[in-house]
Amino acid sequence: MQSSHAAGDETNQNAHVLRRASPDLLRRAAAAVAAARPDHERDDPAAAGQSEIRALADFGHSEELMLDGSQVRKLLAQKPLKRGLEHEVGVMSGEKLVIKDYDPRLIDVDTWDIFYKPTDSLFDYLTDLMLCNHLFGDDLRLRGFYEENNQLHVIITQPYVDGTHPDWSTLVEKLEAQGLLQQEEGSAQGRFWVNAGPAGRILMTDAHEDNVIISTKTGRAELIDVHFSFGSREARIRALQALGLF
Repeated sequence: MQSSHAAGDETNQNAHVLRRASPDLLRRAAAAVAAARPDHERDDPAAAGQSEIRALADFGHSEELMLDGSQVRKLLAQKPLKRGLEHEVGVMSGEKLVIKDYDPRLIDVDTWDIFYKPTDSLFDYLTDLMLCNHLFGDDLRLRGFYEENNQLHVIITQPYVDGTHPDWSTLVEKLEAQGLLQQEEGSAQGRFWVNAGPAGRILMTDAHEDNVIISTKTGRAELIDVHFSFGSREARIRALQALGLF
């Protein structure tokens, strides 16, 4: 068992590596990215994606949010979890946080025909985090960035949830009890409607078994790494504005 003194040392070390982050930091980062896509790149996802990454890197430098990449990797290696499609993941036990390393290049590689694409843009990724915080009471926080081989990495944290991943029928039962509605009743797709109040219904996606944890403490289905689908960027922005998020 780890001593309280050792746990405290680990917590202090981890706090030194990551930046303190207000909930508003995600909104400001998303705004910086939103302003970065020139009109002539609307039909060129790869070029638009690179513009967004450059804008986010500039934001990170201007806000003094650049981290030591080697120290971040040490945090991830302390207690690694199975990586997902988007993130390299680890647990910061002293803080009861999950740390996630996101490589934005995943949004604009040339081989999406053989990969599942969770988000259409870096702007979508950042605003999906904002929507999770608002709609589900999550505490996803942008903690900084680092650059490795001239490539930007985005570091976020979220509270660690002690629990188990459900089977599909339990997942559906729990989410429906919590007010979500399957887009297609009886299907095996993780797509659910969420009542977003002034923004109307919003379609949540990617709610499969690995992205849901049944909390040991509360018994609730806690959503991790889910996304939201809109017909266009304009529709997404209108929903964010209706919710007072953008």
